[in-house]
Amino acid sequence: MAVEISKCISTSDLVNTKPGHGMMSQWLAHDEGKTSTSNFDKSLLPVKKWLLNHHWMLVVMVIALALLMPTKGSAQGFGPRAFQLIPDGVDSVALYGFAIEGNSTIDPSVVIQGSEIDIDLAVLQYSHTFEFNEQQSGLLAIVSGGTIEGSLDLGGQTLSDKSSGFGDVQVGAVFGLTGSPVLSMEEFQSYKPGFAAGLLTLLTLPTGEYDESSAINVGANRWAAQVGTVLVWYQGQSMLDPKLRTFELVPSITLYSDNDDPFGADRTGQSAMFKLEGHITQNINKAMFVSLDALYSYGGETTTDGADNNNQQSALMLGASFNAMISRSASIKLSYGKVVSRNDDGPDGSMIRAIVSVLF
Repeated sequence: MAVEISKCISTSDLVNTKPGHGMMSQWLAHDEGKTSTSNFDKSLLPVKKWLLNHHWMLVVMVIALALLMPTKGSAQGFGPRAFQLIPDGVDSVALYGFAIEGNSTIDPSVVIQGSEIDIDLAVLQYSHTFEFNEQQSGLLAIVSGGTIEGSLDLGGQTLSDKSSGFGDVQVGAVFGLTGSPVLSMEEFQSYKPGFAAGLLTLLTLPTGEYDESSAINVGANRWAAQVGTVLVWYQGQSMLDPKLRTFELVPSITLYSDNDDPFGADRTGQSAMFKLEGHITQNINKAMFVSLDALYSYGGETTTDGADNNNQQSALMLGASFNAMISRSASIKLSYGKVVSRNDDGPDGSMIRAIVSVLF
């Protein structure tokens, strides 16, 4: 099972993981398979015409979205087709851009009610496929950097603060359990997918910029470990079917270590956070797909110096995504999401995310 984790904002909630990246695998297979270049190029005419007529707009969009993109910290999720099967031996590099406006820090599980926080974050992810127990699996490494600033309501007083630098490094893996065979380019073109399942693991290291005298930081100063399952049901004659449809569910749980040097206290802790992410995707043609997205989060109650804060979170985000190939090995994915339901202690806000991915 390919890894394309969408760094889901704390670098654990803001990214994608496998070199599938939507339609990229289709273009790659076509490029080296038996389909003639002329027939393939015909299927790309709508995209090519748009690029020719709007190339200046595309350049501005890629630069603005990929480098400055705003994204809400809480409910990013991994994104649609983040774990799609791809041909064996393909790696990928993805650049994520996030701009966050809401009430949570770069770590999406840290919600500060009454705050107004803005985050500009760039994320670079490398993914590598490998075979495990005769199933396709993938490794990923994620680095990030950016700026966070905002005004916080702390006990009736308003505090303005700012932090910038590198974020926490993340490493992880997705292990295919069933329905993710290792396929050559030729086998990939004729393979009819069905149900696939995988095991997701993601570890966040406390390597980011952190200052205990600051109320908001780029780094979280704690470890985090996320474990989940990836469930995908494909409907189509092949992975290259222009009418391919997928139904995706990613239930996961994230565990956190304590922060032993927090702002304004001696130690803070947080209980586990449960998340359920879902997507329904549909190809428009061989080069584009759209998706309806949902992410529900629950849990994450915090403690300060051993005392419960009684702030268990609950939130539901809904949104949509669009993915288009911009060359035979590169694609851009745009997503929008908004929190539509939450409790008093849950994250709030909206999210825009852009991902530029390249396969090699």
